[in-house]
Amino acid sequence: MTVSTGRVVDFRAAEYLRAEASSDTVPLIYPTHCERGHIVWPKVGRKPNALVYSAATKDLPLPNGTYVLIKRFSAKEERRRVVATLFTPESVASDRVAFENHLNYIHRKGAGLEPELALGLTTYLNSTLVDTAFRHFNGHTQVNATDLRTLRYPSREQLIALGKVAHPKMEQVALDELVSREVFHMHGTANPHQIQKRLNEALDILKRLGLPRAQQNERSALTLLALLNLQPDTPWSAAQAPLCGITPMMEFFATHYGRTYAPNTRETVRRQTVHQLLEAGFVVANPDQPDRPVNSPKAVYQIEPSLLILLQGYGVVGWEDALEEYLANIQTLKTRFCYS
Repeated sequence: MTVSTGRVVDFRAAEYLRAEASSDTVPLIYPTHCERGHIVWPKVGRKPNALVYSAATKDLPLPNGTYVLIKRFSAKEERRRVVATLFTPESVASDRVAFENHLNYIHRKGAGLEPELALGLTTYLNSTLVDTAFRHFNGHTQVNATDLRTLRYPSREQLIALGKVAHPKMEQVALDELVSREVFHMHGTANPHQIQKRLNEALDILKRLGLPRAQQNERSALTLLALLNLQPDTPWSAAQAPLCGITPMMEFFATHYGRTYAPNTRETVRRQTVHQLLEAGFVVANPDQPDRPVNSPKAVYQIEPSLLILLQGYGVVGWEDALEEYLANIQTLKTRFCYS
C-alpha cells in the first residue's frame, strides 16, 4: 500500500475543470465530495465535478477502483484530525477517476485496493486511537502523506479481518469498540488508546496527591501503575500491592505499556520518582525486611495500605470525598517541601 497526494492541482488545471460531467470528462473528487464516510458525487456547489480527459490531463486520473481517501486539511472544530472516506467503484459511473490535491489517497501501485482491506483501513484511520496518536506528533490541522506514512498500522491480515465485520457508516463508539476488539484483543496486543487513558488517570492521581511538577510525568505514572500491578485494561478496583523492585518495575513498563527504559536509567526511576513517593509516605520500603540497606539490589517497595484502599475506589462516586479525607490525614509533598 502507498499513500499519495491527489494529482489534480485545480489552479494549474483550471481550463480543464467542469461543473458537470460529459462524454469527454472523468469524475473529479474534492474533499467536499467526502461526506459522512461516503462519496457524494456529483455535488452542486462551488467546486467542479469533472476534469476534461485529454492529452494534457491523461496522467492525472487513476483507474476506477477501491481507494481510501483522507482529507489533507481538517477544520479546528472537527472532532478528528484524520478523516478517512471509502471510495468504491460504485461511487462514480466511469472507468477512471481523478483526486484533487487536497486529498490524500491510499492505493496499490496506482490502482485500487482489495475491498475488505480498504474498508478495514478506513475504519482503523477513523478510530479515536489513531486520532489520539496523530495529535501527539502533529499539532496542526494539516494531514500530509508523510504524516500518514509515519503512523503505525495493524498487519494486512488484521486490517482485512477488521474490514470483514466493519461497515462504512458506523457510529464512533461502535467503531472504536470494533477496532479495539478486532485489532487488539483478538491478537493479544495492548490498545494504545487504553494505555494512554490509563496513563492519564495515573497522572491525574499524582497531581491530586500533591506531587511536585517534576514528578507529574509519564515515568512516575508508570511507577505508580507498576506498584499497583495495574495493567491498561485492569479496573482500579483490582489494584494490588505487590513487593516490587526497580528492575521489575521497568520490566512492567515495557511489557504492559510498551515503554522501554534503558538499564542505566534505573537510578533515575529510584531517585526521581520512587524517592519522592517514599518521602510523601505513599510507598513503603522493604516491608518484608525493614533493616535491608537502601542500596541493596534486593530492595523492594510497596504501596502504602491506606493509599491502596483509596486508589481502588478511583473513578467511582464518593472518591473525591475519600481523597479529601485521605489528604487531611497526611502531609502531601506540596505542603511538606513547600512545592508550588
